[in-house]
This record gives sequence, C-alpha cells and structure tokens, in this order.
Amino acid sequence: MYKVTDIKKTACDIVMWTHDWFHTNGMTDAFIGISGGTDSTVAGRILNLALGADHVYGIFMPKGVQSDFDDAIAAAKATGITKTIVANLELPVLASEAVVLQANNHKKLSVQAGINIIPRVRTAVEYAIAQDTVPDKSAVVCTANLSELVMGYFTKWADMGDLAPLACLTKTEVRQLGLELGLPENLVMKTPADGLTGCSDEEKMGFTYGQVDAYIRKDFDAIPEGVKVALDARTARMEFKRKSINIDAFNPQLTCIVR
Repeated sequence: MYKVTDIKKTACDIVMWTHDWFHTNGMTDAFIGISGGTDSTVAGRILNLALGADHVYGIFMPKGVQSDFDDAIAAAKATGITKTIVANLELPVLASEAVVLQANNHKKLSVQAGINIIPRVRTAVEYAIAQDTVPDKSAVVCTANLSELVMGYFTKWADMGDLAPLACLTKTEVRQLGLELGLPENLVMKTPADGLTGCSDEEKMGFTYGQVDAYIRKDFDAIPEGVKVALDARTARMEFKRKSINIDAFNPQLTCIVR
C-alpha cells in the first residue's frame, strides 16, 4: 500500500507548489468558493499561506438560504481570507432551469438535471467574478479531492478550475492536512455533503471515505473483498468522467509500505 507518511512536509510542499504555480503562470490572485466544508476550508488556508490575504478572494455561493452558512463564514475566518464576496445563485439557477424547460417544451426537469445545473452555474459565476475583479491575473481554484475524482463524484464541466491543490490527496489526507495547518477540528472533520441533495457524500456514493481511501492507496487488507469488487466496478464506470479533467495538481510524496 501507499501512504502520505509526512503530513508536515506535505503541508509545506503544497503551499510552495501553490505559490510557484501562480508565479509560473503569471497569476496574482486566487478565487475560491467557500462552502464551509472540509475541502474548501483546507484549500483556502493553503492559498492564504501561499499568496497572502490580499490576493485571495473567498466567494460564498448559497442558493437562496444555505442552512450551514455560518460554517462558511467561520471557514473564511479560520483560513484568514478577508476578501469575501456573496453571490446568491437562486435567480441564475431559476433562470437556467426556465431556459431548459422552454427548450424542452416545458417538460418537467429531471431531478439529476436540476441538481447538476447548480454547480455549472456556480462555476460560471466564479469565473465571471474573477475576470471582472482581477482581469488577466486571476485563477479559479478547484477544491476537489482525489477520493471524489476517483469515484466520479463530481459534475462534469462544473466546480473545476485552473489548478487543483487537493486533487491528488484522499479525503483522509485532506483532513490530516487541515489539522496540521491548524484549522478548527469541527470544520475539518465535518460530515461531507454536496449541499444539493440533503444526503451526505457517503450516502450518495454507497461507500465510506475510509473504504474509498483504502482502495485508492491499495490498502486492500482494510476493506472486504466485496467492497473492493464493487469499487472496481464503480471506478471503471466513472473513467469517462475522469477523462474530462485536465487540471494542474499538487502530487504528494507517497511511501510504499509492504506488509
């Protein structure tokens, strides 16, 4: 199996990688959606350390009323992000839904199509705000982690970005990183949920993050054979989605551990 064994070094490396990415690509300012969840909180802290608070913008994007909006506010404060923007998505999402209904002769919008509109609108809003605020020098940051990407637990052409600092770190490793960076435990260990369906990530995927992360790092002794077979099938089905991703990502140093 493979493990990130030195989380302190990983924390230093990912901050330096992020700093270097902006310098190499001629970018000065980062724009990141802040939801109050683990990944955006950890990514926000990395950006603050890499670029400084003057060059990081946190965008709150509730759709109407967000039940855990207080967590988003707390996350921005914990990361050190002081430049924040509120962009309520209720009206643009309703407008997008209306366009689809009109195009389809007013047929009822399917549940999944309705869910996927939200992150696609979110991405369009992030890029527009970034371009309007810091033209030609801004980058939108993807907060996805490796566990989500391997499972295909993301919407194509949505919630991506120009760089993805966490895309090669599992959910377990992102949590370890967040604690190493001194972020509040209640935010780092918060139950992951998409905020769209009322279900947790694990309920939606049908697997725990512990199982997914053990599978990714080839710790097959930690999961039942039936779970491994099911994950083999799931990841094979999601290969077409992963092919749509082509974003620069930080690669952590992994140690091969032989049992």
